[in-house]
Amino acid sequence: MKHFIGSIIVLMMGLVAAYAWGSYQALLLVTLLGVLEISLSFDNAILNASVLQQMDTRWRR
Repeated sequence: MKHFIGSIIVLMMGLVAAYAWGSYQALLLVTLLGVLEISLSFDNAILNASVLQQMDTRWRR
């Protein structure tokens, strides 16, 4: 958990800034976009891992 402290602080600062800029609507939008980004990044990581698994050792490097 200690590895994510910086990321959590930046997340909280972003959410506070979104709320200050546009109230609950901006906060909701930023939250939904964050969840979308995390889910797409996770999906991309799984796809990359499956492609790398099939590659030759030479091309992995």
